Amino acid sequence: MSNLGLVSISFRDLSVEQIIDLCKKNGLKSVEWGGDIHVPHGDTERAKRVYELCENNGISVAAYGSYYRVCPKKTVNPEWSSVLDTAACLHASVIRVWICEQGSEDTSDEEFLQAVKECREISEVAAQKGITVCCECHPYTLTDDYNYTIRLLKEINHPNFKLYWQPNQFKSLQYNLDAIKAMREHIVNVHTFYWEGWERLSLKEGIDVWKAYLQELKDYPKNYLFEFMPNGTTDELPEQIKIFKEIEGNYLRG
Repeated sequence: MSNLGLVSISFRDLSVEQIIDLCKKNGLKSVEWGGDIHVPHGDTERAKRVYELCENNGISVAAYGSYYRVCPKKTVNPEWSSVLDTAACLHASVIRVWICEQGSEDTSDEEFLQAVKECREISEVAAQKGITVCCECHPYTLTDDYNYTIRLLKEINHPNFKLYWQPNQFKSLQYNLDAIKAMREHIVNVHTFYWEGWERLSLKEGIDVWKAYLQELKDYPKNYLFEFMPNGTTDELPEQIKIFKEIEGNYLRG
């Protein structure tokens, strides 16, 4: 069975201790800690404390979910060294980043090449600390289309640059399956949810869809991380976990 965890920003109003307790109560083994609230960029002392709390409670750190933007136009970015130091103190093996502030169709060739250069540079620096850089395949970024993402990977051509995958809720099931097939050998973590457009739905509404995803993902991702509940409440988490396990069990049974 897959390693299941939680994206901490799913519950931004909870403390670190409450997030860990929630994971323990629901049998989740890991957390992607967000860099905006729970483990702020540059707060290395807090990162050390969060790691100790995880260690003491049998919870692993799936990733550091940073808000570092490659080639931002408007966002004020944290320094990469600050992000990297925080991730190291958190003992995170992965840092998540976003690429650009506009979609692939609105990105010029010059901006694409700038993104390639920066991704290669930050991946090289992170490799020195044994940390992998992963971009998130997210709408309204350069990686909103898997063809551009594959092109990006080929141009970066660095073993320390990998991917997160999540369903693109604005695309068809076939598009998402094609995306997995094209990118799965590069996928480290999966953000797990079921949305249709901006409408957050329960995994119960997407059982057949997620069964198809799991059949294509096979054993590639390291972690499946639950992100955002349909109504944003912790009470919904147990059911989402139960449904995912049922989907996975049905997939394994064929």
